[in-house]
Amino acid sequence: MVQGQEQRVENVSMMDRYTMDLENCQQRNVMQLKINRFLVDQEEYEVKIGIKPRTPEKVYIPPKDKVVKKKWEFRDSIMFAWKPDTKEMLDKCLEFDWACGRAYKVLKNEEENLEVKERFRAKYKQYKDCYKYFASLNPIGDVWSVSTFAFNDLIDQSQIIDNCPLQAADVDIKFIATANNLEYKGNNRNPVRGLVRFELMECLIRIADEKYMKKGAQVSNNHVEAVDTMIQEHFSSIYDKFDSQAWREKNYWNEECDDVYKTYKKVLEEVYKKFSVKKVKPGQKSFMCLDEINDICKMANLYDENFVERDAFIAFNLSMMTQVDELNNDRIFQMQFVEFLEAVARIAEKQSP
Repeated sequence: MVQGQEQRVENVSMMDRYTMDLENCQQRNVMQLKINRFLVDQEEYEVKIGIKPRTPEKVYIPPKDKVVKKKWEFRDSIMFAWKPDTKEMLDKCLEFDWACGRAYKVLKNEEENLEVKERFRAKYKQYKDCYKYFASLNPIGDVWSVSTFAFNDLIDQSQIIDNCPLQAADVDIKFIATANNLEYKGNNRNPVRGLVRFELMECLIRIADEKYMKKGAQVSNNHVEAVDTMIQEHFSSIYDKFDSQAWREKNYWNEECDDVYKTYKKVLEEVYKKFSVKKVKPGQKSFMCLDEINDICKMANLYDENFVERDAFIAFNLSMMTQVDELNNDRIFQMQFVEFLEAVARIAEKQSP
C-alpha cells in the first residue's frame, strides 16, 4: 500500500533468494509511507528532515597523571660540591694567619695581641674576600698576592692617607717592611714583591699603628682602638663590595643556572679535561691552572674592551674554595671542576653584562 493506492503483489524475493508467496499469505504487515519530495519547506525554508545524521562515537581517553615538578633544592644541584665557608673554617684560617704574621712586634702586650686578633675575627670573612679580590688584580707569576699596584689601589679606595699625619711614603714603608719576611724567604708561595693573606693583615696593623699611635698626634689610647677606628672609618665600606658568597646566593646558586649546566655538562667536562694538563704531575689528580683558563678565554675570543685578562684572573681566584694553609700547599692554584663551573659563570656575567 503506497500513498493510499492499492497494489497487488503476488510474491516477494528475499535476499537469501527465497521467494515468498504473498497471494496465499493469511496475514500481512503493511507500512504506510508518506513521501516528502521537498527537503526544505518552500515557504518557510525550514529543513523537513527530522532525523539527524549519525555522529561518530566518542573515544574515551583516560586522563593523564598530572606530573608534579620536584621543587629545586641546592643539594641536588651540580654546584653542591662547592663547599662554602663555615665559622670553623674561618676561625682556622685566622689562627693560621695570625701564627704566621708578626703583629706581635707592633702590639705592646699579649692582651692587645688577643684583642686585636678578635677584632679581625669579627670581620675575617669580609677581610678574606677583600684580600682575594686585590690579590687577583696583578698576581706575581701565577701566585696570588697583593702587588704594589693592587695595594695602592686598596689604599686609594680606603682614603686612609690624609698627609697629616699619615703620608704615602709611610704606607710604602709599611708595605716593604711586611713583604720582606725572612722567615718565609725562598717559599715560592710567598713572593717578596707582594703581600699574601696573612701579610696584608699584618700590614694593616702597622698602618693603624703609624696613623693613630705615632706621628706626634696620638689619636687612640691603644692598638685595639686604633685598629677599630681604621676598620670602621676606612675599610668597612670596602669589605662590603667583595662578598663572594652573597653573589653566589643571589646570582649563581639557582635552578636556572643548574639547568644550563646539566644540559651542557658533557661539553663542560670535555673542556675541563682538555685544559687540565699543563701543570699536572704524573699520578696527580687533574686540575686547571691559571694559564689554562686564560688560554680558554683567548681561544673563545672573549677578551675585548669590556672583558680583559685581569677579569679572568678575578673569576678564577674568587671561584676557588677557601684553604686554611696557603703557604705550604698549592691547592689555591689548582682549580677543580666545580670551581671551574663557577668561574665560567663569573666570566659569562662579566663578559656579557
